[in-house]
Amino acid sequence: MRYQWYLAGWVKRLAWQDVAMAFHTSWHIVCQEVERAVAWGRAHLNLDGIKALGIDEMQYGRGHQYLTAVYQIDGWNRRLLWLGEKRTVGANLLKEKFQ
Repeated sequence: MRYQWYLAGWVKRLAWQDVAMAFHTSWHIVCQEVERAVAWGRAHLNLDGIKALGIDEMQYGRGHQYLTAVYQIDGWNRRLLWLGEKRTVGANLLKEKFQ
């Protein structure tokens, strides 16, 4: 568990391949540990007390492919809450959680 959090923390600072090389492991192990950390975070996500949300849409790839990001923007609290490829899914998430 410590190794998982350690690698996931370094991924915030460096490219995944750089983390793998620095810690003498493979890119796939880094990816696996990040996936575990994300899964833990999603399972323990607490949305209580959120007062302000931000929503951004970003184009990626070629053509009309978009990611929608929903994040908390309360005072000094800034955190990503949801990231998805379908515009309507993000809207439905907001309706379910904040009605």
